[in-house]
Parts: sequence; C-alpha cells; structure tokens
Amino acid sequence: MQKKYFFIIPLLGMLTLGGVSTVFARGGWGMMGVGDPDTVAQHWSEQIAQHASVLGISSDEMKTYWAQGKTLWDIAKEKGIVDADLQTRLKAQKEEQLKESLQTLVDKGVITQAQADARLQFMKENTGKFPAGRIGRHGMRMMW
Repeated sequence: MQKKYFFIIPLLGMLTLGGVSTVFARGGWGMMGVGDPDTVAQHWSEQIAQHASVLGISSDEMKTYWAQGKTLWDIAKEKGIVDADLQTRLKAQKEEQLKESLQTLVDKGVITQAQADARLQFMKENTGKFPAGRIGRHGMRMMW
C-alpha cells in the first residue's frame, strides 16, 4: 500500500506543477490572460489607443488615467461625456472594427462579401440582445 503512494504522490506533484507552469507560460493569471509578453503589450497598447480615440484624448493621457485606476466611464464623466454618448461612440467603434475584420476575411478569401454583409447586418440588428461573453455550442465563446 505504501509503495503505491511512493509513486502516486510525486506523480501528482509533477502533474500539478506542469499544469501551473503551462498556465503561466500562456500568460494565465496575469494581465490580459493569454499570450507572450509582446502580444500582451501590443493588445494593451491597442486598447489604450482605442479608448483614447473614443474619448477624444491622447494615448498618453489615457495611460495616465489608467495608472490612476480610472475607468472609461470615470474619464468620460470627467470630460463631460454622458453615458448614452459614450455607449454610442463605443458601438460605432465596435462596428468599425467588425467591418475591418470582415473585410480582412473577404480579402483573404475566407468568406464572401455577401457573407460579410449578412454578418454585419445581423450584428447591427442583434447588438445587445445576447448576454456579454455568451458561451455557444461546444463551450466556445461567441465572436463579436
């Protein structure tokens, strides 16, 4: 009986450490979740630039607000932007990003222009109808 534990306990320890190291190697439990440091930095910089654009401020100003722990809504309020206007700006920005993504897929031959147009129309008609982060079939997070 004790010989079993002699092999099982170290094996469980190795599997646990292997799993934890894999999570950290993929960026889990860190700032942004997944990716190598360059990808994380690029993603963060893009988000800062997008938020700054929505608010009509510079990226440097947005970084200063971020460092102070202010949210997008806090900054908007400071800048005199009402919630409804902020939501309209964010929606327009998301729609533009979707158009760019769909156009890339069309340009690469992944989907047709008709499919891109249909998807864009669907998203315009159904934005806000689904819970945020909705999980679809097979446990996959739905895109856009």
